[in-house]
This record gives sequence, C-alpha cells and structure tokens, in this order.
Amino acid sequence: RYIFIREDIIGICANQRPLYVRLCKKNLSPNGCVSELEFLLDSDINSVKFLIDFKKPNRMSTADDIALDRLTALPWPCHAHILKLLPLRNCLVMCLVCKYFNQLIQKEVLQDVSMLDVNDFYGQQASNCLSWAFRNKLTALRKITASGHSCLEPLLTACHLPAGQAILSQLTSIHLDYVNQLRDNQLSYLLAACPNLEVLALPRCSKLTDAAAITIGSLLPNLREVSCRDWTALTGGGVAALAQGCPKLEDITVDGCFRAASCTNLRSLCLAWCTQLTEEGLRPLVARNPELEDLDIEALYLLTDSMLTGLAECTPRLSRLSMRMCHRFNPEAIVALVEGTELRSLLVSGVLDEARTTDLVSRVRRVRPHCELKW
Repeated sequence: RYIFIREDIIGICANQRPLYVRLCKKNLSPNGCVSELEFLLDSDINSVKFLIDFKKPNRMSTADDIALDRLTALPWPCHAHILKLLPLRNCLVMCLVCKYFNQLIQKEVLQDVSMLDVNDFYGQQASNCLSWAFRNKLTALRKITASGHSCLEPLLTACHLPAGQAILSQLTSIHLDYVNQLRDNQLSYLLAACPNLEVLALPRCSKLTDAAAITIGSLLPNLREVSCRDWTALTGGGVAALAQGCPKLEDITVDGCFRAASCTNLRSLCLAWCTQLTEEGLRPLVARNPELEDLDIEALYLLTDSMLTGLAECTPRLSRLSMRMCHRFNPEAIVALVEGTELRSLLVSGVLDEARTTDLVSRVRRVRPHCELKW
C-alpha cells in the first residue's frame, strides 16, 4: 500500500478520497464527540472537555467505516511516522477523528513537539490553544510564539500550575507580539518561571518600562537575544541594567529608540525610525561593540558620512549592512566602509537616486566582487 501525505489530508492509495476531513466534520456534529481542541475548527460547540471518551458518530457511513479500517490496519510505527511529518495543527485535528488516532498522537507526536506558534489564532482560540498546551506533557517544547492580549491569561495561569511550571521552566525562547496589556509586574511573574530563556522578544508591548528591563537583567543570565521594540517608556538606564545582567547578550533590538551604549557584546543591532538619534549618541554604542557583524539602520535622518567612517574604524568584522532612508550618506563613504570591513552583504534603499545607486553598485563590485548587493 502506498501512503501519500498532504498538508491536511491523509489517504490510502492514489484513488482514496480524503478521509479525516469528512470524519472530523461528522465527529463535530451534535451526535459526535466534543473536545477542547474545538479551537482548531469553525464550530459553535459550547461544551469543552479534555481529550477523552471519543466515539464514532452514529451516522458514519459504511464507506467511512471501511476507509477508517483500512487506515487503522496499518502498523502503529507507520502511523507514527506519517503523523510526525504533518504540522502540529493537523495532527491535533486528527485527534478528533477517533480514539485510536487521539491515543497515537498523544503517545507518539506530542512528546516531540519543540515549537508552538499560535499566531494564526485570535481571541479565545489563541487562549484555548495555549491552555491546552500547558495541560499536556510537551516535554520537548522549547519555543512559544503568540500575539495579542488574549495569550496573556493562559501564560500567567501556567505560572502557578505544576504542569505549566514544568513547561515554562524548559523554554528557551518566547516571542510575544503586541501584548499591550502586559505590565512590568506580570512580566516579572512570568520570567521567574522561565529561568532558561535564551531568546526573548516582546515587540509592541507598550506598557513595559525600565522596571521590565531591570527584571530581564536580574532573572535571565543566559539571554542571548532580546527585542524591546516600541517600549516607549524605556530609557538608557533600563537598557544598561538589562545589558549588565545579561553577560551573554549578543543581539538587541531597540527600535524606538534610546541610549544603549552599555552593551558590549552585540553581534547584531537593528535601529529603525530613531529620527532624533545623532552620531554622538550612536558612536559610543558602536565603539563598545567591536564584534558587531550585522547592522540594520532605517530612517536615521541625522547620520552622515562620518558615521560610516566610524563604523569602518570600530567594527572591522561587520559582514552585513542594511541601510534604508538614511539620506545623508554618499557613495564615497559607503565604498570606503566596504573596503574597511569584511562586508559580504549590502542593502541600500532610499538613500541615493537611481543614477548614483547604479554607480555605487558598480564601485562596490569592483572593490568586493563577491559581496551580495540589493538595492
């Protein structure tokens, strides 16, 4: 028998019609089973309970019975291998097909889940998905990505539940975007349960202040990457405390923007729309981070050619530079920067007019033939 796999279909043989989509629809009928995994499908089921007591719908056709029997007749290892190749979301939908697949996925698939991304869910769906995750033994889970204020409650609830605490303590990466209700004390509560984080991204969490940065510095000694984009209340003091408390910090994103001159181990830096940032403010940061390799600058209107000269002097290992809408840079200074660093990738957009950009590309190619150029 030949098994073919597609993103949301499991079938047997080339001519077998899609099976589980039809079965799921039947199982979610009034006479079928209900599950807290209802957040995966468009349904109006009000009763929510754990993944138990699955039963076959009363009106399942003989053809469906035969198809299901043919699928379940395959050996357990074969099913396990197939399911591990499917996205987690589709595997969870398979839990709704029958008790057999539910047990198979619980035993063979969930133990290998390393990342949970709920950005495709909104409102109560996202909340239910996270709640489900924290109640299951996802022993390999290391990364959670979510957005919106609805994800906040299940995260905070998990902090005082044994199963949730176990999962939070093993996480190495959390990305929470636009959780605009997240406050300093709540972040402190959450991070205390996540001591092993290496990556923390909290963009557009606008209510966070210096206190949150201080908390990060005091609780996450292994942190390598952090994003504080659009923390409008953050100041240089908060950034200094964060940097001093995180000796392994390599990458900080501070779009917004403020002083970050206390950081000394940065490999990557992104500065966007810091329209009042001067060369006097940026030079100390560059000078204190000679290992800088990756730099993105956008709409830094006050920077001039002397800043590029400073980059060439202070960051000889710079290998990638992206510059957008920095209108005061001239081709001569850009070429000199390429000559003075190890630059292998250069993006220039909205800096020069078309003719000068074309000339710049030609000059850079003569100086560094293998440099990747985008404009």
